[in-house]
Formats: sequence, structure tokens, C-alpha cells
Amino acid sequence: MPSGKKTKASKSLDSDPFRGTAFTWAVSGMMCVQMLPTLFPIYMRILQFSFLKTVAIFFPSMLLHALIWNTLHPHMHGLPDIKIFQGAPSRVLAWLRGSAFFNYLYQNHEGHHVVGGRGNYNVCCPLTDHLLGTYVPQKIWRPKVKLPGTLLAKRKADEAAAEVELENHASVIIDDVTTSLESIDQSSGAVEIKLDNAEHTVLKTVDENRVTV
Repeated sequence: MPSGKKTKASKSLDSDPFRGTAFTWAVSGMMCVQMLPTLFPIYMRILQFSFLKTVAIFFPSMLLHALIWNTLHPHMHGLPDIKIFQGAPSRVLAWLRGSAFFNYLYQNHEGHHVVGGRGNYNVCCPLTDHLLGTYVPQKIWRPKVKLPGTLLAKRKADEAAAEVELENHASVIIDDVTTSLESIDQSSGAVEIKLDNAEHTVLKTVDENRVTV
């Protein structure tokens, strides 16, 4: 977070190297426990899955979700990767960064931040937003992105200013060099005149001495 006044929520994250963006083992465990009261009634009574099938589907799915999340979310916020002793390790799916799949998830989550956290809630499973009516398409949120344009304009202005400064500096150097060369030429001319005068004086003195002799 930039220097300056921090909110209480921001200060509470100072001790977390991932600033609340990662699924640590503790967070993943709390999510699993939180979902258990609805998991078994839905899977076993409504969907008629056995206990073993429910467990076989639920826990690997939660692990896959944590792997995708930990590979994508902290990284896109410029935070370090998660090690295996901290949570589902980022390196397992790091090879997917830059793929069409991860680029889509990245763009979808970017929209979440642009709309102030009021849409595109699901980082790893964006279909959920489509089903619940919370999906915000890019054509709606992209025009609201002002920061990149501002940064681009600032960068171009800085480059233009630097170019003008460089041209001015070069002009000053050229003027200094020209002045120095002119001064050298003038000095050379003065030396030549003095040499000519000295030569003339010497020759005149020699001629006078010859006449005297």
C-alpha cells in the first residue's frame, strides 16, 4: 500500500505477507469447515451421492481451487508466491500464467476491482457470477479504467519533457563548442598577426643593420 494514511483494515494486514490475498492452509481449512453444514445435505440427500463420493469430490475440488487461486490472485497483486508450508503452493500451476485461461481469469478479476468490488466476485469460477447475475462484462467496466490512460499520458509527457531538455542541453553544448572554436580562431588569428609583426620587425632590423654595415 502506498505510504500515507492507512485504514484499520489495511493496518490489520501488515503482518500478512500476502495481505489477505492468499488461501493459507488455515484459511482453506476454515472454508472447508464453513461449507460442511450445507455440503453433506446437498450432495447426499438432494444429489444422492454417497459419503465417500461426496468427500472424493469436495476435498480435491477445494485443493484445485486453492491451487488456482494461489497461483493467480497474490501474483496479480504483485505479492510473493505461496510456499507449500504456507498453503497450496503457487508453483504447481505457475506454468499456466500467461495462458488464455489465466488471462481470462485475470481480466475478469480486474473488472471486480474496477467496479469497486460490486461484481465479478469469483476469481477461479467466474461462471458463478453468470448464474447469480453478478457478472459485469468488460465492455461495461473497461471504459471506467482511467489509471492506465493517466499513466500512459504522464509517461508520454515525461518523455516529451526529457526530449526537450535533452535538445536544450545539446543546444547549449553546441553553442559552447562553437564559442570556444570561435575564440580559438580569434586567438590563432591574433597569434598569426603577432608573428607576422615580429617577423616584419626582425627583417626590418636586419635590413637596417646591413645598411649600417
